[in-house]
Amino acid sequence: MHNLAIKLPSLDEAEQAQNVLRLLSQPEPASNRVLQVAEGPDSAIAIALPRKALDLLVEILAHLANGTAVSILPIQAELTTQQAAELLNVPRPFLLTLLESGKLPYRMVGVHRRVLVEHLAQYAEKEAERSKAILDELTAEAEEMGFWD
Repeated sequence: MHNLAIKLPSLDEAEQAQNVLRLLSQPEPASNRVLQVAEGPDSAIAIALPRKALDLLVEILAHLANGTAVSILPIQAELTTQQAAELLNVPRPFLLTLLESGKLPYRMVGVHRRVLVEHLAQYAEKEAERSKAILDELTAEAEEMGFWD
């Protein structure tokens, strides 16, 4: 089971994230970067992260620095309908409509529906693209009508 409870970073955690983010964002070549992880007051280990992991770490730190909660879910994780609705930021009855209409695949586990995070991400991406296309169309119409002079 995945816990989607939101835990905002404290002011101290946000400040720490800003400091580390500043260090990781310096223009030094990535090949020269080695992270040191303190295991205690007198010891640290040096680690080299794969580029994708470093990119994710920077993204996480940027969110934490802004005081935004962050949650990491594996793409193959299965969520309950309530968790899926929370992740998409939609009411659960709306999510059930998406499932029943076939717009979002799911599988049954006993009498309960389960939805893959991967499918939720694909749906959200398609919806964002659709929304952008509609907005672009409306903007073009507004320009044709002379609303943007």
